[in-house]
Amino acid sequence: MHLPTVKTDIQIRFADLDPLGHVSNNAYSEYFEVGRVHWLSEIEGERPYVVVAHLSVDFIKEVTLKDQIHVITACIKKGNKSLELSQNLYANGECVSKSRVTIVGFDTNSRKSLELLKGWQVSINDQE
Repeated sequence: MHLPTVKTDIQIRFADLDPLGHVSNNAYSEYFEVGRVHWLSEIEGERPYVVVAHLSVDFIKEVTLKDQIHVITACIKKGNKSLELSQNLYANGECVSKSRVTIVGFDTNSRKSLELLKGWQVSINDQE
C-alpha cells in the first residue's frame, strides 16, 4: 500500500504572532507537528509511537494573521525503522516554508527503535 499525501488546514492564532506582526518561527514547527499528527492518523491499521530524530525548516516568506494556511505532508523516504517526511506550508496557495523531518518508530516498553509500517511504500518522490 502507498503512504498518503495529506493536506491539513491550520488556524493561525494571535499568540502565534511576534512583535513584528508576522507568525513567529516557533509556530511553524507547531504547524508542521499538527500536519504530522494528521498524516499519521490517515494511515490504516496499527500505528506505532514515533519520535522525531531530525527536523529542518526553511523559511521562504512571512505569514501574517490574515493569511489562510495549510500544510501538505508526504513521505519521501522509507527505511525499516524510520520515515522521512516532506512538509510544505502554504499561505494563500503559495509555498512559504519547507520542512524535512525524520521520524523513528519507538517501543515504549523497551525504549528502543522498532520497525515502521511494514509493507507500505512511499507515495511520491518529492514535493519540490
